[in-house]
Amino acid sequence: SFHLLRGVIGLGNINRRGLSTTLGSDFNFTSRIAHQSFGLLTYNFGCFAVDVEFRRFSLGPLRRENQFRVTLSLSNVGSFGNIRAHRQFY
Repeated sequence: SFHLLRGVIGLGNINRRGLSTTLGSDFNFTSRIAHQSFGLLTYNFGCFAVDVEFRRFSLGPLRRENQFRVTLSLSNVGSFGNIRAHRQFY
């Protein structure tokens, strides 16, 4: 049995020029641990964008790992890196 609470907060717009960020966490009230925490920082230059993400998994004895991901996205071309594409360019 577990009771999860997910909180996500974002600032900015990933489809507009400039800086945007997203922070989030999944907290288990039964085990009193954060299962997953993440932070995503994006800077959009207009024709391309750079995304940097840090993600931490902590599932007790089953899985504990940290992931660091970086992606360069070019408008009308695609994304190069290990974060899934999530943006549209105008």
